[in-house]
Amino acid sequence: MTSGSIHPVATALGATRATLLGSGTFGDTYLVENIPGHEPECAVKLLKADGYDARRVARETEGMQRFDGPGVAKLLEVRTIAVDEADRSALICEYIPGGDVAARLHFGNLPTNKQLRKFGRSLLGTVAELHAANTIHRDIKPMNIMLRDGKWGRPVLIDFGMSRMISDPTITVHGAFTGSYAYMPPEHLQGEPARKQADLWAVGVTLFELAMGHHPFIPDSVARMSLADLVLLVSGPTRPLRPDLPADIRVVIERLLQETPHRRGTAARAVKDLIER
Repeated sequence: MTSGSIHPVATALGATRATLLGSGTFGDTYLVENIPGHEPECAVKLLKADGYDARRVARETEGMQRFDGPGVAKLLEVRTIAVDEADRSALICEYIPGGDVAARLHFGNLPTNKQLRKFGRSLLGTVAELHAANTIHRDIKPMNIMLRDGKWGRPVLIDFGMSRMISDPTITVHGAFTGSYAYMPPEHLQGEPARKQADLWAVGVTLFELAMGHHPFIPDSVARMSLADLVLLVSGPTRPLRPDLPADIRVVIERLLQETPHRRGTAARAVKDLIER
């Protein structure tokens, strides 16, 4: 693409500009401006062209369209567009200014205890709504949590590419992995299907990272490790929490990171245990 030319994604959508926001397992996400019929700014996820299972597209759109609360990014439209001489699925979603939690962690911009409590209550409230509607996300992690208007108390879950109806037969082959290893619970790493408790574990890891600035199990110095070593780490005790962490936040994090799935409780219980102040 030459200097001054319009990005192919923008051209395909009849928009004026497209800027790459990030790349993931299933495709690239762009900030696209002035798509006819939509808000001035939209986030567009362009799914990979080769080998992308069409069932995953249906699963992502279903997961996002079932919810209309502030804690889930709104899916506005799904289109098939031609980019680089290939038909691609494009998910046009609301653009959420404020950045993601992963960027805050990267730059060491951690929340205060009060902000962390509000973040936890809001995120767990959204997860409770998902679970009550018989849906699991399966890929909760800092990169998939936006902060609406940059506020810790307004987290928004994005990327439902791995969500599925809990009651449906899983599309994933038993023993295959979906999600991100660092946010998977021990049982999922060992090949069991992801269930509601996997979402709770992922929230627990995220809350721990925001409280401490590092992962609860994986040492900062470790760049790569085997799956077997990772299973051993996450099956053991967490790294210490700071002593000044309020008791209610500590209790919730410790419960969500229990090795035994049923001991993690529910998202609704965790919301109640984070005392609103």
